[in-house]
Amino acid sequence: MNSLYTVFILFFQLLSLSVLTNCYICNNTDQEYGNTSYTNGSRWPNGVVKYKLHTSLSSDDKVEVQRAFDEYQRKTCIKFQPWQEGDKDYTSIETDNSICGQGHVCKQGGYQYAKFGGNCRESSTMIHELGHNLCLHHENERGDRDEYVNYSKCQRIPQKMDNGTFKKLYDFDSQMHLSCQRCDGGGWPKKHVSECGPDVNDGLSVLDADNINALYDCQGCYRHRWRPMTSLTSDDRSNMYHFGYYGKYGSRLYHAEAIEAEVLTIPGGLSREGFSYKLVSPFKYGDSELLQIGVPAGRVGRIPFDIERGTGYIAYTTFFGDDGAKEDTIGKVWNRAGELNVAHFPRGSTEMLVSDQEFYILTCSKE
Repeated sequence: MNSLYTVFILFFQLLSLSVLTNCYICNNTDQEYGNTSYTNGSRWPNGVVKYKLHTSLSSDDKVEVQRAFDEYQRKTCIKFQPWQEGDKDYTSIETDNSICGQGHVCKQGGYQYAKFGGNCRESSTMIHELGHNLCLHHENERGDRDEYVNYSKCQRIPQKMDNGTFKKLYDFDSQMHLSCQRCDGGGWPKKHVSECGPDVNDGLSVLDADNINALYDCQGCYRHRWRPMTSLTSDDRSNMYHFGYYGKYGSRLYHAEAIEAEVLTIPGGLSREGFSYKLVSPFKYGDSELLQIGVPAGRVGRIPFDIERGTGYIAYTTFFGDDGAKEDTIGKVWNRAGELNVAHFPRGSTEMLVSDQEFYILTCSKE
């Protein structure tokens, strides 16, 4: 049952205090960007990308490319299919050791490419370049980027683009954000962040996947959307669900400053066209899709638990006080070493580490 008074399920972008590790430069030029826009003609029909593997790829390169394909096919409705005779439009997957990475933005028509080379021949680079092929631009070149990153010490400043950010929060975790602390990368963050893009994780961020799913109108178990809390529409509010949980303390996850927050919406209802969103036991989710809500980008202020990097999912539980009063709450469960057996929930002014009582996770599956 949908509700206008439900507790918001929030995705928090946490501030990172970790050390910069990897370096990454995307060699895209103004020519590769061209004047592409987010129109039906510039997207791949039905989200199907035809590709050719260039002869320059080694066997190891092919493994990294497949990992990049798998990342998109696991988190979005995008499908990569080998080129066949008669296919007019395709992207050529190539190596070029004179660059780190480069790729055309959007579907150009006919031949186009996604390249990686040098010390960048790994899946995260290919994920970035395929993101360009799918119509994603650099996050650090958004029109509003000056509110988040600083290039004042740089002689050559990257361009800013009106590049269709879907009114999303600025995403330091985006795989489309270049590494920070450098002029030829993502600049210097203004939000006490020290890691960006591929230095946070080697896959798509939650909002990367959400942008792709929105751009290609993905359905099934990819039809949920994250919406900025500050710009919810009436439709967004009608697409919010509480699953019977009315958390007294909302979904505050840590005693830490959050940049902003997004709200989970499920357009079309919990069950549609044979796909259903529901709560299940973390030990019984089987082949269901888990709804990811973020990766901890590093230590932020005082975090009460020793949280290693891992993937976070939405969790629900009920506490009972000494007086028998019922208290619903919403939190996160982390996938660490393939197990979902410990969750963190806000309770009063503290956080609770839950492993010895029943909790549920939000999933989607085909009925």
